[in-house]
Amino acid sequence: MEQETREFFDDLRPDYGAAILRCVPRYEEMIAMLLAYIPPSDSVRRILELGCGEGNLTNELLQRFPDAQIDAVDFSAEMLAACERRLGTSRVTYHRQDFRQLELPLDAFDVVASAISIHHLSESERVNLFSRLRRNLKPGGLLTFADQMSGETEQIYQQHMALWREHCLSNGASEGEWDMWMNHQAEHDHHAPLARHFEWLRSAGFTEVDCPWRHLLWTVMTARSP
Repeated sequence: MEQETREFFDDLRPDYGAAILRCVPRYEEMIAMLLAYIPPSDSVRRILELGCGEGNLTNELLQRFPDAQIDAVDFSAEMLAACERRLGTSRVTYHRQDFRQLELPLDAFDVVASAISIHHLSESERVNLFSRLRRNLKPGGLLTFADQMSGETEQIYQQHMALWREHCLSNGASEGEWDMWMNHQAEHDHHAPLARHFEWLRSAGFTEVDCPWRHLLWTVMTARSP
């Protein structure tokens, strides 16, 4: 399963940036809101980014926090190479790792950030990840991530999906591209309700858990390490 997901993103990499803008409603607004809830730059020295892809969020973090070092994690070699070519800075250290086997230092990071990556983990794997991330963060450190989440009911979820499809097709995606995303989603994505994420984060020991932004499936969450 992990290899298939990795190969999917390796193959998608040449068109990834354009595909994101076609197929993720209000993508730029979502990233802006994720960044808006990170503390001022002088308190952020080391950032862990999960699922860096081609470096969209990485680039924003570099500009917003000019004194910070970033550990960028992705399990696609193609994506990591593209990110490194794009950014070309010694302020980023690249890690080709699967989130399930994340091995990074404890109490080391001021911020952990991620955009549209954590939903690839199963519910039990997400619970384990949140527990590890809480320990990776310094006391008072912030976890902030944007991801896909289902509705509280199946009816709401299906309405999210219908509106998402409408957005994609009206924004230039073909039926074939939509079908590609749906086939990938059926096999590799794990959407869960927002309320469950609140439970998982609090159970992992996080405090100040909040959802400052949401549109359809796309959701920004924040949580503080005590």
